[in-house]
Amino acid sequence: MAEPGLPQSTTSNPGAEIREEYAKALASDDTALGEVWRRTQNHESVDQIRLALGNTSSGFVYNNLGTIRALLDSDLPTAPTVARSVARSFHRLLKNNEFST
Repeated sequence: MAEPGLPQSTTSNPGAEIREEYAKALASDDTALGEVWRRTQNHESVDQIRLALGNTSSGFVYNNLGTIRALLDSDLPTAPTVARSVARSFHRLLKNNEFST
């Protein structure tokens, strides 16, 4: 799911069962993050997602893809502002879903 020009993760990925639970949480998420996830699963391009969601810039989509990558692939951001945004998304998903582990 890596996008061109974005660094690959050097941390270990969650196990398949955990990753499946996270993907299920993303699929049922009613925020833009969930919408971006569902559209990527339907093989829509960044530009198609941007247009469908009415954004003038693709940065919005890339930000959500970064959050998805952090969750599913443990590719955590190092920039403080981006890390804070990802942490907020993680917190919301944890609060609104039940996970087995």
